Amino acid sequence: MPLSSYSRPRMTDMTPTPAQAAPTEGRYSVADDGQIFFQEQPTNPLPGVPVGRLQKGDALLAPKAVADAHPKVQEWLDIHTRTVLEPLFKLKQVEGEGALTGAAAGIGERLYDHLGVMHRSELEDLIAGLDADMRKALRSKGVRLGPVLVFLPALVKPAAIRMRAILWALWNDKALPIAKPADGRVSEVVDTAAIDRDFYRMIGYPVFGPRCIRIDMLDRVVTDIYDTAEQGVFEAKHKYAEWFGSSLDDLYAVLESMGHRRLKDEAKPAAEAAAPAAEAVTEAPALASEGVTTEGAKEAAEAVEAAAPVTPKAPAPLVKFMLKRGKMSDRPQPRNQHGGKPRYTKPDAKPEGADSKPERGEKKFTPKKSYDPNRPNKKHDREEGDERPRKPKFDRNKDRDQDRAPKVYTFEGKKTGDDDANNPFAILKNLKKQ
Repeated sequence: MPLSSYSRPRMTDMTPTPAQAAPTEGRYSVADDGQIFFQEQPTNPLPGVPVGRLQKGDALLAPKAVADAHPKVQEWLDIHTRTVLEPLFKLKQVEGEGALTGAAAGIGERLYDHLGVMHRSELEDLIAGLDADMRKALRSKGVRLGPVLVFLPALVKPAAIRMRAILWALWNDKALPIAKPADGRVSEVVDTAAIDRDFYRMIGYPVFGPRCIRIDMLDRVVTDIYDTAEQGVFEAKHKYAEWFGSSLDDLYAVLESMGHRRLKDEAKPAAEAAAPAAEAVTEAPALASEGVTTEGAKEAAEAVEAAAPVTPKAPAPLVKFMLKRGKMSDRPQPRNQHGGKPRYTKPDAKPEGADSKPERGEKKFTPKKSYDPNRPNKKHDREEGDERPRKPKFDRNKDRDQDRAPKVYTFEGKKTGDDDANNPFAILKNLKKQ
């Protein structure tokens, strides 16, 4: 059972009162079930004897210690909490060198209230107001502005995870010990219908798909995805499954729960290599026909098989995904099999006399009306008594008839006395007159 220790100072020679009748030296520790133990020998690895319990305090990061015979146990608990969660308490620094100011101070305050983990989408308004100095100050405090979550990587240590789990359970009135991932585990399969996603996120194990994943490894995979994606498409690499400590099927489920759309598998399975042993077995009858005994042929086949190089097993084909558009969250959203918003479906016909008003969130189906040439047109119909002049309608046939009216074209050239006799038109004219 992982425990934490604190050495008590030596008491004076004065006789302690009955309320202060505590050992003169030793160390305290707290267990996952909230019990406080005291060990008289500081070098003894055993927890010792239970002397009190933790209780809900006035704030999330200020629990109370109840131990009647140990008046200084509250002082130890305050020091122990600040020591284990030191990166979180540094965010509260408002004075001196390295203090956070402006939007950076707002981010630090909100991270402090959420045990060091928050969705980036919930801090976008403050992140947009950061300048270069504010970002540098946040980095000095160990704050990581990841693409999905904003967190403190230093709090992924087992002691910090255990302490945050205890504090969250006390503050939310949950029974101790509370279920959490094993120490040092990168990811675990969880029952998504029975767990509290806020709890797992605040202790550093956000839930995606069927697994809770340690936040530093999750950020490592997401960052590599965005760095290697080309034209919005990335490949689910084998190293992602190794980093998560999961199978490829679980990896695909995690990526799909992030909102990435799985593309159609185009990879073809690798061709199976020919087995050298089969070739050796086919050679055995030939050796026997040449005078070699059956036992000798078998030994020769075994020698050929042993000398043949071992063909490594081909890795499973990888799957490609389309990057999710917009913000990513570990809160599940209702999605259909097509990966988008639910498609509209025509509602079932309601019985006669039923209320035709659609329910909230349901679209009312209204079929398109077919064209009726006899239906009155409200836009062009006039009320009775309206004497305003109408705009003349365009008559296409009338204008076409006017354009087709016959036109006569005549030409009279210049006449001179010299060319009348030789003019062909004059010759034809004279022939008509005869």
